Amino acid sequence: MNGKAAEEVPGLYEKFYNHLLAFCEQMGLDKELDLVNIMQQFRLLQTASLPLTEYHRWLQAAVDQIYLKLEGGNSLESRVARYIQENFAMDISLSDVAEIFKVNPSYLSRAFSQKHGQGFNAYLTEVRITRARILLEEGQMRVYEVAEAVGIGNPETFSRIFRRVTGKSPRDYLS
Repeated sequence: MNGKAAEEVPGLYEKFYNHLLAFCEQMGLDKELDLVNIMQQFRLLQTASLPLTEYHRWLQAAVDQIYLKLEGGNSLESRVARYIQENFAMDISLSDVAEIFKVNPSYLSRAFSQKHGQGFNAYLTEVRITRARILLEEGQMRVYEVAEAVGIGNPETFSRIFRRVTGKSPRDYLS
C-alpha cells in the first residue's frame, strides 16, 4: 500500500465508525455499555496513532458486539463472551467458566474459537488490554493499579502481555 492509500485508510474507518454509531442509535443499542465502550475505543485508536491492524481489530470487535446484541446474545458462546466482558478483572480461566456454564472445557474452547475467531485466553487478554488502554489514557492510575484493575495482578506480567499485544510497554504507550 502506498503512502497516500495508507493515509486514507483511517478515514475509511472513521466512516465505518459513523455508520456503526448511526446504526446503533437506530436499533436502540446506543445505550448498551459494552457497545459504548467499543465505540469509545475508536477514539483511542485515533489519538494513539496505532497501526492499521488495530483499526481492523476494533472494527471486528464492534461488529461482533453489534451482532451479539442483535441476536439476543443467548448462545453459549455469546453468554461466555458477555461473562468475560463483565468479569475480566477477576481471576478466571477456561475451566472455571466451563464449570459455571456446565459444559466440558474442550467443547467450550472449540465452540468459542469457532464463534469468535480466537481462543478463550486470547479473547480474555484482548478484553483486558483494551480496558487497560482506556485506563492508561485516562491517566488516573499507575501501571500497577491498571494491572490489578484488569485482572493481571503481577505488574511485570501485565507489562509483558501489554507489550506483546500493543508493541509498546505501558509507559511507552502513554508517550
